[in-house]
Amino acid sequence: MDFWIKYGIYIAFGIAAVISIITIIIGFVAMNKDKGLSKKKVFKAKVLSCIIGGNYYPGTRYQGFDIILDIETPKGNIRKEITRRDPMDIGTTVEVNYDSKKDIIRFTDEAFDEEKKYPIVLIAFGIYFLLNTIISYVGLYTNNGKALIGLIGGTTIACIFIFLGAWISIIRPHKMNKNMVHCEKVEGRIADVVRQGKIGGNFDHGHHHHSQSYSYLYEYEYGGVKRTIKSKTASNTHTHAAIGRKVEIVINHKTGDVFCMDDEKTGVGLGIVLLIFGVLAIPAVLFICGIF
Repeated sequence: MDFWIKYGIYIAFGIAAVISIITIIIGFVAMNKDKGLSKKKVFKAKVLSCIIGGNYYPGTRYQGFDIILDIETPKGNIRKEITRRDPMDIGTTVEVNYDSKKDIIRFTDEAFDEEKKYPIVLIAFGIYFLLNTIISYVGLYTNNGKALIGLIGGTTIACIFIFLGAWISIIRPHKMNKNMVHCEKVEGRIADVVRQGKIGGNFDHGHHHHSQSYSYLYEYEYGGVKRTIKSKTASNTHTHAAIGRKVEIVINHKTGDVFCMDDEKTGVGLGIVLLIFGVLAIPAVLFICGIF
């Protein structure tokens, strides 16, 4: 029996290591996956309409925005409807990559972000998972192996919370304050609500599940044009009384970012909670593992 248990452990760790390596390989492959589309000819497209629509993510109740684009091509203008996570201002002209054979449309800025970020996340996750697999395997065959595994896992999770908390509550606000010299503040208002989360029932008839949350749609005017952005934060509570409430919109002329100041204040509070939790978790992990 001991032989089969030992043999099973070898297989389990071997499978984990293979999955980690495959994930890393997929990450590197993904770096070049979408470059075929991003290298396609860039077309100008005008936003004709933008309304809150159906589900942005298939199989969920995350509301997105149904957008109709008028795309200028050498063969004439074509109209395409797409669903996007964030709203777009009507009348705005944007650049898109369009593959007519596959009928795929991609905003040039989104294509760049996707090609740059997601492969890095896959590679980082693969490396992290592989290292933890190796450490766990070594820990089984050393004294206090379980304590070692618990110590590494616990402190890693605590450090993640500390990093996220510090980024949200200290680093990002500091960068924002530093960039305020390039910013302009204008008055805006809450124009609508975007629902998100897996829910039972549908939005129209009020059958909600507790996991449903809400993001606000902010409307403001700049340069004589009405513009719209979506809040970066979400809440599990919403009252119709909030619609129409005035908010402060910040426009960064250097980076092009636009955000609501209320969202940033909410984020700082969450960051402080994460930071405190991470700091308190480290001595707790050390105590549980018998370090002191």
